[in-house]
Order: sequence, then C-alpha cells, then structure tokens
Amino acid sequence: MQCGTALATSRDVSLAIDEIAAHLEAQLSGAPDWVVLAHDAGVDSDALRAAWRRRWPDVQLHQVTSCGGVMGSFGLQRGPGAIAAFGLRDREGVFGCAAAPLAVDSDGTLDGSSVAAALERASQRAGRPGEAPDLLFVSTVPGFEEQVLGAIEAEVGSGVPIAGGSAADDDVSGKWSVGDADASYSSGVVISALYPSTPPSFVFSSGYVPAGPRGVITRAEGRRIYSIDDEPAAEVYDRWTGGSIRAALDAGRGEVLTATTLFPLGWRVDEGGQRYVLAHPAEVLADGSLTVMTRFETGQAVELMTGSTANLVARPGHVVEMAKRESEVATAVRGALMIYCAGCMLSVGDAMCEVPPLVDESLGAPFLGLFTFGEQGCPAADVNFHGNLMISLVVFHG
Repeated sequence: MQCGTALATSRDVSLAIDEIAAHLEAQLSGAPDWVVLAHDAGVDSDALRAAWRRRWPDVQLHQVTSCGGVMGSFGLQRGPGAIAAFGLRDREGVFGCAAAPLAVDSDGTLDGSSVAAALERASQRAGRPGEAPDLLFVSTVPGFEEQVLGAIEAEVGSGVPIAGGSAADDDVSGKWSVGDADASYSSGVVISALYPSTPPSFVFSSGYVPAGPRGVITRAEGRRIYSIDDEPAAEVYDRWTGGSIRAALDAGRGEVLTATTLFPLGWRVDEGGQRYVLAHPAEVLADGSLTVMTRFETGQAVELMTGSTANLVARPGHVVEMAKRESEVATAVRGALMIYCAGCMLSVGDAMCEVPPLVDESLGAPFLGLFTFGEQGCPAADVNFHGNLMISLVVFHG
C-alpha cells in the first residue's frame, strides 16, 4: 500500500486536477485506487467532476467541502479556491465510492433508502457486494448525521466501523457539498467502502476533559435540550460555565457557538472509562432551551467539558500517537485522514499553522486534514457516533 497527498496551486479547476493527478502519480508510482478530494465550498464542483472524469475516469472519488481551507503534509492552506487530495494505491485491496441525495420527509425524518442505495453502489464498485468492509468512510451534510449512521447500520449492522466528517462551508450558509465522480449534492451523502489489504486503525477523540458539573437531561427533542435536572437548559449551562451565554439569555435568544467552543457538553460512551463524545451548544431560544449540534435523549446523563487553545493545537499529534498505540497492525504507517472540527480550527486561529508539522512528526507519513461541521467515528467497540469538536482519524498501514 502507498499513500500520498497533493495540494493544487492553480485556481483553474481543470489545471488543479491535472496538478493533483501528477503529484499523486509521482508519489504512488501510478494512479491511485481511491482518492479523497477536499476543497473550499466556493470551488465549482461540476467543473471538478468534469476534470476528474477526463483525467481519471476509473479512480474512485470521495469529494467533500471543508471550512476555511485544508491541511496536510503540505502544511495549512487557507482561503478561497483551496483544493487538496489524499490518494491511496493498494493493488491487493479494493475500494468503492458512491454518492446519493438525501430524501427527507416534511417532518425532517430521513428516508434511509437513499443511504442504503449509496452503500450498495459503493460495495458493488469495490467488487464486494454484500460483503462487510473493514471501514466505511462517510461524508454527509450537517443536520442528518445520526440518521445517516442509523440507515447505514440498518444495512450492515453495528460491527462495521464508520469514520468521517460533515461537509462544511465558510459561513454556515449551506454552500457545502458531497459527491463522487458522477454527481455532487448540497443535501446528500457520499460513502466509501474500504477493503484494504491491511486493516486501518482509527481513533475518535474528544481531547476535552470533564469540568465538574453534571446532570441529567429531563426533557429533550432531537437537537434541542429543554431542561437539565428540571431547570431550563440554557440557565443551567450558563451557571455551569460562569456566565458564558448570559448575553444571549438576557436578549431572550441568540447564537452562542463561539462562546461555547471551549465548554461543550459531553457524555461517556464507555462504562466507567474516559471516552467521551461531545455536543456543541449552538443557540439559546426564548423558552430557555438550548440547541446543540447532536441529538440527545430524555434521561441521558450529561457533563460539562472543558478545553484550551493550547490543547486543541497539541491534540492532533497526541491522537496520532493514540492510533498507533491502539493499532493491532504491526506493519508500517503509510498515511492518514484526519477530520478536525471546524469550530476548533476557528477557535485556534493563527496557531492552526502549528498543527500540520506536529501531525507530520507524529505520523511520519502523508496525511490530509479536513475541517468539518460534525465528526463521526467509533470510540468504543462496535458503536459509531456523531459528535462535535472531535477528531476522527483513520491511519492506513501496509
């Protein structure tokens, strides 16, 4: 197995794809079998696909937009027009990728048949219909992540690990997209079914620690928490954080994403352990409820978590080391895909340029990093989750 990364410098989409192809072919000694193509939401995805089909009609393409740029072995690339790729060549493995639009009812319920169709096509394109892959790499759009995971698990069960991240844009205006070589969608999902010659390792890490306050959600509906310990959820959260969202409460409502990045809500996913999945508080509503970017259930225990900018910078390197320690594979690391929360990236600011060298040092192999509006991973055995402010890392060996 060989892995490589490439960053386009041309703003002309057709030339950018040619540039990426040339770089990857040089690193991989030939065309890749599977490519993740990450780019700024302002890039013309139709032009991207047309250039892709002209250059590499037989290469499986997983396309997803990233917030504010991309990072990788090439460093940090910000600004409009950013396009980068991660390519994998594995003559003894097989890979398939397929995208589909999401079919959603008027009440917001996802029709899982579209997800199932994408999953089936991905397996067929890999030449392994009906066979469970070693890993599913998934990108969907914000808002439907748990339902997409549920639709996938309805087809393959909970034993297949899922990693990935939600498509993003620069201003939460819905310019995001996901796609394959045939089509891209502003409301869709793209699924890659991976059957590599050597199983990958993966980590889904919060990097935050418990701050102390905890309680039980006494009323929740979807991504809206009405009460914690029978008190208005926003009031409880404000008290727990020492007044971090008081301005929104006093105003009667308000967006609080920036104010809450370092103080997410979390819940344990391993009984008696220290593995958490996080939820990012997003908005205070007039009735004192709090919207978040993941789903909660009434009766669910929840804790306040805390982090720091310094930890958000150091965490990616630590996550790489964790993946290497937890891997059951003794072969060399060949490359990695890192899904890094866009909210964390924006909080880190200019210090984000310190992250790629730290990852490079820990990994010792090519990597590509995306900045997403939600992260998906498998933090505990046979359980896949959607969370926020997380890192989802896949490491390839061979």
